[in-house]
Amino acid sequence: MSMKSIRTKLWAGMMVLVVIVIMLLFLFQIVFLERFYSGMELIEVEKNAKNIAEEIQKLEDIDMVSSSKAVKEIIDQLSYQKQLEIQIADSNGNEIYKTSPVGGTSPPGIMIRDGIAEGISKALKGEETSKEMIHHRFGNKFVII
Repeated sequence: MSMKSIRTKLWAGMMVLVVIVIMLLFLFQIVFLERFYSGMELIEVEKNAKNIAEEIQKLEDIDMVSSSKAVKEIIDQLSYQKQLEIQIADSNGNEIYKTSPVGGTSPPGIMIRDGIAEGISKALKGEETSKEMIHHRFGNKFVII
């Protein structure tokens, strides 16, 4: 009779352990994995944006971005690999170069334009900026860097 009791206790203990492990896996996958992945991708994109800025600074004039094959190649490659829309603007906010992984882009909505304007004003002051926004209609999260 004690054998059944030990077997039952072992089985119950193993089931509790299995449930705890499954709950921990679920917690890490659902809660932490997305934050970790998003954070790592954002750091990589910011690093690539700094590299692009350094390449643009090597040019004599920012208007040369659209004629520089090397800079356009770096920008287009980043856009394609990370599925990003990248816009290069001058100090007045005028668009110099724009690329998108899907080919064409639509004009940004008002909320997005506000985020872009804020990013440009901070960049003109020499500050780095990173602002997370949520699309007003679709609920997609995106970051303006």
